[in-house]
Amino acid sequence: MDSKLYEIVIAPKVLEKISEIGDYIADNFSETFAKKRIADIFDSFETLQMFPQVGFDADERVGFRIDNKHKIKGVVILGKYIALYSIDEKKFLVNIVYLFSTKEDYMNALKRERK
Repeated sequence: MDSKLYEIVIAPKVLEKISEIGDYIADNFSETFAKKRIADIFDSFETLQMFPQVGFDADERVGFRIDNKHKIKGVVILGKYIALYSIDEKKFLVNIVYLFSTKEDYMNALKRERK
């Protein structure tokens, strides 16, 4: 196994979702808690730098190919979110393409987006 770290690339829509999470927590709880939650999310992504294969097969879980070009994996973040990502083994990249709350119906959201 190669010990090289993978670079994490976060899609703009995922960054927007993280910002929305932070805003919600700041508005309903505290700014301090919001900053900590955001930092914890980014720290969780860093695990994928060393262990990108850790996630489940998201394509299999939803029952269709989420992305026609890449196999999509998923990982639960902090027990509250699901990050979906692809791995580029040649370029050592992990592309985080979706972030959902575990309370969301992410399977139907992906099906709607597919249409």
